[in-house]
Amino acid sequence: MIVEPIFIYDPGNMEAFLEQKRLLASNPASITRLGGDVTTFNSKEVAEGFVEWVDVEDDDFVAYDSTGLLLDMSVVSDPYTRVVISARPDSPREPEVLRIILHTYLIATNTPPDEVEEATLPELVDLMQLRAYENLDHGCAGCCGWPCEAVIRLINVLRSLLDISSTTAND
Repeated sequence: MIVEPIFIYDPGNMEAFLEQKRLLASNPASITRLGGDVTTFNSKEVAEGFVEWVDVEDDDFVAYDSTGLLLDMSVVSDPYTRVVISARPDSPREPEVLRIILHTYLIATNTPPDEVEEATLPELVDLMQLRAYENLDHGCAGCCGWPCEAVIRLINVLRSLLDISSTTAND
């Protein structure tokens, strides 16, 4: 079960990120920072509507739910190409990896260190959600997904209607 919000992480260099994860697994004290960009989405559907399928095919991003569950991102074409985010039964939980990612991101984006230094994963998730809401007051263009939810729902309704009309036209 996916627990929202969803975090899409762009490590910048996927090979380096995977190597750092391997090091972290063998020696938890070895990695204290995982740089990169993180976008917070209040729902799986909003994240699916935001992430471009080309980036998923290029393996540019990693997706986590708020518990650190590693999510699968795939591309489907039915009849339009889109991203689907899901949890596989064998998906690993990586709460410490997500905690380090969020901690590094919050420090890099000027969150006061005393707010994040000893923060648990749930506390960091709350800070990321708060930051996403605060961005709305600062001219956010909607990249965080929070103001876009109604638009994404509308797009999904339109896609459903297109599916119905294409099915009817083929009959």
